[in-house]
Amino acid sequence: MVVLFKDSIARPLWPIDAAPIAAFRSLYLAGLRRGLAIFLVCFALCAYVFAADGFHLRSTTWHDGESIPLESVYNRSGCHGSNLSPELEWSGAPSNTKSFAVTIFDLDAPRPGGWSHWVMFNIPGGVSKLEAGAGTEGSGQAPNGALECANDYGTRGYGGPCPPHAAAHRYVVSLYALKVEKLPANRDAAPAKVVKQIEANALGVARMAAKYQQ
Repeated sequence: MVVLFKDSIARPLWPIDAAPIAAFRSLYLAGLRRGLAIFLVCFALCAYVFAADGFHLRSTTWHDGESIPLESVYNRSGCHGSNLSPELEWSGAPSNTKSFAVTIFDLDAPRPGGWSHWVMFNIPGGVSKLEAGAGTEGSGQAPNGALECANDYGTRGYGGPCPPHAAAHRYVVSLYALKVEKLPANRDAAPAKVVKQIEANALGVARMAAKYQQ
């Protein structure tokens, strides 16, 4: 007669240390999570680049790398231009664009983040052009529904270049394609706050830069 104990088969012949197995499993799962995170970051970056690829900004009044015409120069603070915002036209925006925003900053101004010359947002997604003077206060040329906050001169809408004498400054025009129809900000928000919201909702951006020296 043979008697079998109920645990005689299930019990291994030698003891097994579970620590290396647990460590291996932990490393394996950590590697999977790290790989997934890298994949998602790369996918997001590639999607952003792909969305922005072919997104072009052009102007008949400002030309990339060239001098800004007198008509766009500020008309106060010792400057004698016409303060007309530049004509802007764009194409190739991402297909899921809901609205646009445009900013102009002087990168050479002696203040953090540069000097804000123009921030227009909530430009309808069906718009692909801003006429010259669209940002000039009182022009009536802004698209329906578009909002403008104050520039760093303290005036509403566009404020043209007016750098110190003999100083050549660069002015960067950025056109953003946004994934929302309207930003939370209103026309009384500070430029920095609006720009932060613009960048948080951007699908792509097209840029050009011009210069001005008195």
